[in-house]
Amino acid sequence: MSYIIYDILKTSVYISIPIILIALLKNKFLSKYTYKFNYILCILITLRMLFISNIQIYLPAYFFKAQNTTSLKNIYYLNNENISLLNQTEILFIIWIIGALYFLLKNISKQIMFYNKLKNVASNVSDYNVLNIFEEEKKALNIKKNIDIFKVDGLSSPALIKILGSRIIIPNKDYDKKQLKWIFRHELIHLKRKDNLLKLLLIIACAIHWFNPLIKILRVYFDEQCELSCDEKVLKKSNINDIKEYALVLVNTLRYRNTLKATILDSQFNANQINLIKRRIEGMMNLKNVKKEHL
Repeated sequence: MSYIIYDILKTSVYISIPIILIALLKNKFLSKYTYKFNYILCILITLRMLFISNIQIYLPAYFFKAQNTTSLKNIYYLNNENISLLNQTEILFIIWIIGALYFLLKNISKQIMFYNKLKNVASNVSDYNVLNIFEEEKKALNIKKNIDIFKVDGLSSPALIKILGSRIIIPNKDYDKKQLKWIFRHELIHLKRKDNLLKLLLIIACAIHWFNPLIKILRVYFDEQCELSCDEKVLKKSNINDIKEYALVLVNTLRYRNTLKATILDSQFNANQINLIKRRIEGMMNLKNVKKEHL
């Protein structure tokens, strides 16, 4: 049990170093590179957080003597007389388990509440014009799977929800053809990149390292770079007029009052964070000045 705590602490120290560097360099150095590069950096840190190495198995020695086994790799023999009821490491392990479960249950409960509210305020989109625009965007991105679209009362911004059986939800408002094109393209790119799955991995990673205060910096930066890199992908090869149209769609979502907020496991077109929206619009206008990443 002690090796688990030590390995988690060691991993947490390792991932703290790049997070600190991100906090220090994001405006002066990392901003010179594409948002895709920064998003991949966040994903790599997240995956490292999930990787707990040196997994070992502890079993009583008599079990292997009965099996006439002489040695096995990563098996450590324990004598019963050396096992104490509770030591300091075991107490730390229990505290860590409680914290991780609380973190996970808190986010799961928010997700369940959000989906329960959707059942009462969502209606399936059947408008031919809307569905036709959606199919055109799916075809442009080479997406063949069936995806349902729902209009939702009380939602200020479109969003991609769920990981399995993904759905797109849009506010119960009237959109013109250009607005729908940009909205659907944005959410379909989230779908194609599997951003909701990556956000789930982030939640699990943050649950493992819940005691590390630096994970909040990573979560904010991850969410920011996810949206900025999606904008970057949407506007790839676009002209200045397309960028202005897209930015206007983003700004227009601020006019609507949000009474049904999507959770971190959903990819929302506009998260209603003024600073992030400002950053996204600035990012759109400066796309051509950003260096190409070299991966």
